[in-house]
Amino acid sequence: MKSTMKRLLIAACMLALIVALFAVSAYACTTIYVGGNLAEDGVPIVARSEDYTNSASKLMYISPSGQYKAGEKFVGCEEYGGFEWTWTHDSYRFDAYTADVFYEVYKEDAEEPITRNQYTVGEDGRIVFDGVCPECGKPGHPSYTEHGTNEKGLTVSSTETISPTRQIRNVDPFKTQKVDGKVGIEETDIPTVILSECATAREGITLLLKIYDECGCANGAGLFIADQKEIWYVENTTGTQYIALKLNNDLMFLEPNMPVIGLIDLDDENVIASKRLIEVAKEAGTFVGNEEENQIDYRASYSNAASVNARMVNGLNFLNKEYSYDTAALAADTTAFTISNVKDGAIVPIYTNIKADRKLTVDDICNYYKLDSIGNTGNTDTCFFQLYPDRPIETGTVQWTSMSHGTWNVFIPTYPLLTDSLYEGYGYCVGEATKRLTEKPESGMYYASTGRTGLSYTLLPADWDKNFYWTFDALSNYILYGANIDDPVTDEEKQYVLDQFSALQHKIYDSFEYLNTAIKDADNAAARKSVTGFYADFSEQTHKKALKLVGFLVDGVYKADLAEAIEAAEAVEAVRYVDVAALNKALEEAKKATESDDQAVIDGAEDALRKAMAELVEFRFDDVKNDAKYYFAPVYWAYTHDPQITKGTSASQFSPDESCTRAQAVTFLWRAMGCEKAEKAASFSDVPADAYYADAVAWAVEKGITTGTSPERFSPDDTCTRAQVVTFLWRCAGKAKAEKAATFTDVPADTYFTDAVAWAQENAITTGTSAEHFSPDAECTRGQIVTFLYRALQETEHEKLEEIAPVT
Repeated sequence: MKSTMKRLLIAACMLALIVALFAVSAYACTTIYVGGNLAEDGVPIVARSEDYTNSASKLMYISPSGQYKAGEKFVGCEEYGGFEWTWTHDSYRFDAYTADVFYEVYKEDAEEPITRNQYTVGEDGRIVFDGVCPECGKPGHPSYTEHGTNEKGLTVSSTETISPTRQIRNVDPFKTQKVDGKVGIEETDIPTVILSECATAREGITLLLKIYDECGCANGAGLFIADQKEIWYVENTTGTQYIALKLNNDLMFLEPNMPVIGLIDLDDENVIASKRLIEVAKEAGTFVGNEEENQIDYRASYSNAASVNARMVNGLNFLNKEYSYDTAALAADTTAFTISNVKDGAIVPIYTNIKADRKLTVDDICNYYKLDSIGNTGNTDTCFFQLYPDRPIETGTVQWTSMSHGTWNVFIPTYPLLTDSLYEGYGYCVGEATKRLTEKPESGMYYASTGRTGLSYTLLPADWDKNFYWTFDALSNYILYGANIDDPVTDEEKQYVLDQFSALQHKIYDSFEYLNTAIKDADNAAARKSVTGFYADFSEQTHKKALKLVGFLVDGVYKADLAEAIEAAEAVEAVRYVDVAALNKALEEAKKATESDDQAVIDGAEDALRKAMAELVEFRFDDVKNDAKYYFAPVYWAYTHDPQITKGTSASQFSPDESCTRAQAVTFLWRAMGCEKAEKAASFSDVPADAYYADAVAWAVEKGITTGTSPERFSPDDTCTRAQVVTFLWRCAGKAKAEKAATFTDVPADTYFTDAVAWAQENAITTGTSAEHFSPDAECTRGQIVTFLYRALQETEHEKLEEIAPVT
């Protein structure tokens, strides 16, 4: 058994074996762009991690509308020259990440340090940036602001620091000193300025390039500026010279702190370049291209073209299992990854030679940021965006975020335009870590590393466990730099942490799909409430999971999740009409598992119990309650059936009393029977090949379940009668002959449904609408049809649980 949590909080000494702990800097950020045609969801993905240094405080915040007022002057961090901007209008609302510049560490007139836990808003509704900037040591401005989306649907990514060659730097240095009142824009001021000022990607790229032209930049960077209609990528490695590209849906590229814009024809309408781009490169003696054709290889002309880092290698090999690149191969042929719009001397759509071996999923992007060297101790926050061109603006941008080390983590999605507030852990101010201590701290959470000056200690701030970023920082540092403590983290324990986060990530995927269903037809107020709640809930779950995993690493066996699951299961009220035997069995096994010290046994029992719980509590139709009429059990069965027979008419409504169409009835039956594919399509003129019911009708015709309302027509939109539904079921069951005729007075002996109704009555599939009547021509409601299906197809032992009411 390992040491206690007290030991972790009071006397953890985590010794690093490598010097690289403090060497990871802003030069380890990593980008990926995936065009919509190359993504499984069919929408483009813009992604970037911010890497700065290990244990660098980071908070997520929402900058309210009007944070910056028209006519006021914004002054950036003086460490980089203090870029100034006068606001042209009251700023737009946006979300973003920043260093903890809200945490007051002192007041000159106070006897004791004054601290607070949350960033504050003044009487005018504006955020107060009164904490100390970690770059220049002064208050009044955000620091290292990264990626966000504003109220107009404009997204700006974090920036990728990129550097020029010495020759270029000599000709066009970064603009870090004010000249005539102007100084270059610092890369982390870019999101603040563009998100505050601009409503579209075109406005955003135009403004940024105007600033580059008039003021220059304080450091080189690559970044995205995007909305639902356009996505722009720009690289500026020098003081003033840049290329901006309008991206297309057939393009994919990576950018890990190295320029990737290669040979570009500047006459392309999808390219915007600085006017002296070729001239400056020629002056530096580094120009590569064809001046007569107005073509320049930007990477070769402005940076070290042969410099390729491990993140590019690892990223490319992740995208295609056929790749086996190394740095030497990529340095020898940079066209393997660079962006171009030239082939055979002519302008073509912007492209790279990167070919993934699959269409990339959201899960691929999450795993990309777990790759060796891409996921690292310098990760502070990572964000990627899915940009849906055809959706309303409110749901047009999906933002996925994580904080700290990308490997030991999950990504949580939200719709930024519908997110009204944030989980408190994102904005919990605790200040900065105390670094390079030569003496081991007597208390608190700390770790040690060996650098050029020898052994030193980093002490995490007090209340680190209440802050989202610091919790993941503590977890990753315990995992990575615990090698020399008495009880090192084992490979099995590391895998356990990865497995726990993988399970949580897939739970997030599934729950986000459900959220999308829930808000699809909701009004704006309801959608905002659902999205805000979802993001806060999963952020809190993720935060708590990370804290529990820290506890697991210290104590060896972790049982709190199992205890929590048992408590929740015991609190569930009995579900009428539903077999709860599976839940009771899982509960019994879970209680036994609490006596075990085998983590696999504990985890297996927890998973089984939560699965049994989920089957009961995820059923949420407001109009189908546990004390409902005859149709509760059938609707529950149809909803939880695999494949799912029906989702309902909305996230909260099943509409049991609404009539059912012939198309719906056949589709329900087809799904209940396993969605078998017919050998050929149905020949009915009113069944289009792309209709949701096309496969179901084809199957029903092939199986002899329906012949249509005529040889040419199926009549999918006609209301399905009770007689038709029972006949479909009877034919599906093989036209079994009943021992005696039906007793209903409205079922003649010579109709197409006579034998079907007799069979249904004999097998307790129907008791009629009364003792004397079946009502064959009455409309079949949604509640009735799932009841017929349930009674006809459900397993025998479950049939007996359902109380047959005399109303069907």
